[in-house]
Amino acid sequence: MLIEVNVAAEPNKSGCRVTEAPSLVDALREQGLAVAGLMAIPPPRSNESDPIRHFAALRILAESLDLTELSMGMTDDYELAISEGATMVRVGRGLFGDRPPRAPA
Repeated sequence: MLIEVNVAAEPNKSGCRVTEAPSLVDALREQGLAVAGLMAIPPPRSNESDPIRHFAALRILAESLDLTELSMGMTDDYELAISEGATMVRVGRGLFGDRPPRAPA
C-alpha cells in the first residue's frame, strides 16, 4: 500500500498533508496493514528546482517512516524524481502521447 501525500498542500489535490503522514502510517500499521511507501504529484513546475524540493521532502519523510517505495515523477520530471529516490514513475504521456481532447459535456 502507498499513502498519497499532498506535498504542497494544494487545495485541489487529495492526499494527506506531510504533517499527517506519520500518524496515518502508524494507524494503518496498527491495523495490520503493510504500508510500503508514499506517492505524490508535485505542483506544476515553474522551474527545475520546484519538483526537486518536493521530491526530496517526500524521500526524507519516507526514510523517517522506514518506507522503501516512492511513487513520484511523471513524464516531464521523472528523471528528477529518480535522482531523489523514486522507485516508481508515471510516464504514460511519454509512452503513449497526449490524451485526445475531451468531448464537450
